[in-house]
Amino acid sequence: MKKFYAFLISLVFCAALLAGIGMQAAAESEAARAESSGFTTQEVSLEQGEVSERIDTSAFTATLEKTKYDYTGKAIKPAVSVKDEKGKEFSSEHYTLTYESSPGSVGRHSVKIKFLAPYYGSKTRYYTVKPKVTMKTSLNLGQKADISVYAYDQAKKTDVSFNSISTFTSSNPKVASISSSGTVTALMSGKVTVTIDTNGFVYTYELTVKAPTIYVNGEVQKAKTTKNGVAPGESYFYIELAYHSSMPEAKYFFGNKLLADKQQLKYSSYTFKSSDTSIVKVSADGYIQAGTKAGTAAITIGAKYGEKTYTKKVYVLVKHNKNAPQYYYNQKNYSDVKYDNPSTSGIESIASSGCGVCSVAMVVNNMAGKQLCSVASLARFSVANGGRDSSGTNMYALLNAVCKANTHFSYKVTGDKQALIKHLKSGKMAIINQGDSYSVFSNGGHFVVAYKAVENNIEVFDPLVYDGKYTSGVKASRVIGATSRGCIVSIDQVVKATCDRNPGYFLINYSSSGKQVQSLDAQTKSTTKNYSKSVTMYCTTTGGLRFRKSAATSAGLVKGPNGGASIVSYRDAVEVLGTVSNAQGKWYKIRYRGYTGYVSASYLKSSRPGVKTMKIPKGRNLRAGIGTSAKVLAITKKAYTAEVLVDSYWRASGYTWSRIRIGGKTYYYAM
Repeated sequence: MKKFYAFLISLVFCAALLAGIGMQAAAESEAARAESSGFTTQEVSLEQGEVSERIDTSAFTATLEKTKYDYTGKAIKPAVSVKDEKGKEFSSEHYTLTYESSPGSVGRHSVKIKFLAPYYGSKTRYYTVKPKVTMKTSLNLGQKADISVYAYDQAKKTDVSFNSISTFTSSNPKVASISSSGTVTALMSGKVTVTIDTNGFVYTYELTVKAPTIYVNGEVQKAKTTKNGVAPGESYFYIELAYHSSMPEAKYFFGNKLLADKQQLKYSSYTFKSSDTSIVKVSADGYIQAGTKAGTAAITIGAKYGEKTYTKKVYVLVKHNKNAPQYYYNQKNYSDVKYDNPSTSGIESIASSGCGVCSVAMVVNNMAGKQLCSVASLARFSVANGGRDSSGTNMYALLNAVCKANTHFSYKVTGDKQALIKHLKSGKMAIINQGDSYSVFSNGGHFVVAYKAVENNIEVFDPLVYDGKYTSGVKASRVIGATSRGCIVSIDQVVKATCDRNPGYFLINYSSSGKQVQSLDAQTKSTTKNYSKSVTMYCTTTGGLRFRKSAATSAGLVKGPNGGASIVSYRDAVEVLGTVSNAQGKWYKIRYRGYTGYVSASYLKSSRPGVKTMKIPKGRNLRAGIGTSAKVLAITKKAYTAEVLVDSYWRASGYTWSRIRIGGKTYYYAM
């Protein structure tokens, strides 16, 4: 029986234990549900006879005094207002407030409101401490700008940067990229959204990248009214062109140097296209040239920057001007016209020292409207009248002699730029005296012809033009554009070019009331003598001797393979077949490399001159002809000493070319 009662007592104890465990589980479950709903159940210890009453706060409201604050460097703890379900202010003695650590730092912060018994539950509210953000909302293409995230720290009494803890994002990095430090680079025209995140403080703004404006300088003007197909405000480029058989139309360089973008962009490439090639043609590298008829055509310029090409349309007005200059002389074409220095015994030519003679010949013939002299005859005239001195041409002496021989002409000198412009705009011509201190037309003393002024820009005939002279290097940066016979240059650059010369300008006048006292092209009777037996002679000029079709400097060159027969090489032997004497001096009729023609007698001697050599470095191309498109025959595997046949004569592909001989074989070499 005792065993039975013991068993019964054990059974009751187990039941009571299980019931306790169940009540505890139910309580924990209830607490969990309360916690998950945002409220915390308060544990209340009840004395015997008390009744437990737990009050739910889910209907209560909690608001912060402010949700956005400027950074100050001090702790920021916004005041909290709690109201019950009836909207009545709730006493703060029934809840506690817990602020995040560092409540004054930049970013998003929280405040936790926890209710005390008999109330249960909690609420969390958020506020932001924000910095200042400065940035540009508009950028030009290629421009860079920094985003600055900062604020004034009252404790430190200085601005504090938050760029290092910020992230920067562009909605389209192809339009504008942003570095990790906040530098924006404008890469393509368009719009992007820039997002800045600083510890949860998020700021966005829209950035516009402007399309570039392609500015075209030179003779470009803005149309004021609709005329010749050009609308008001459109850009146009005015050209006067005439057709003369002796002077093909000049080409105007329209390329990179005329595209002076005010934003200083470095475009990767340019394209040019004409709307009507019968009016104006344009080459791939930007040279424009008149077509066969007058009128207006549009040149569309494409400038590529990054992945996008931007365009500019410029209209070209072409007018046929019968009074345009038609005579042009390049001194490098007259290496066989003697122009000896009276101070030395050496033989010199117009090619080396004749810019003054060529300039005067261009002025005289163009202003008279007919050829009064040739370069060769004016060279002799200059020497005979004291115009040749040790520096080249004494312009005073030569012009004085010209004006005395032909009283149609007169001149005056000046250093006044306005006088020069006025003179040119009246339809007259002038000679500009380039000095030594500032290089525009040459690196030293040089004469050029000014024949036209448009606004404050001067158009120039340069008697020494070669490939690349005005399209690369320092000179290209100082002229507005290049033409095939000179350049277009601002009056300010002309002033700098003549700053160490007195006078800077020779202003030439022509009057129909004058008379010709003496011919500037004195003719002598031409005599020809043929030899019964040919005589061997040798070329004595390292610059190469021009081989012409007749005994005249205006005659064309005899052509051979790769231009081989057009220039007689230094030290090469020729067969002299006879002589011709005329107004341009003495000539030899010769046979050279199987071709027959004429050369100036000044540059052939009966004895062969000494060998001239040059060093050719390792790794250089030796070609079959002139220009980089010519076939490469060999590449030097070591440094060689080469025999010079023609020294630095040709200009092609941006280089000066020489004809050389190595190991008995002839090559062309770029200097």
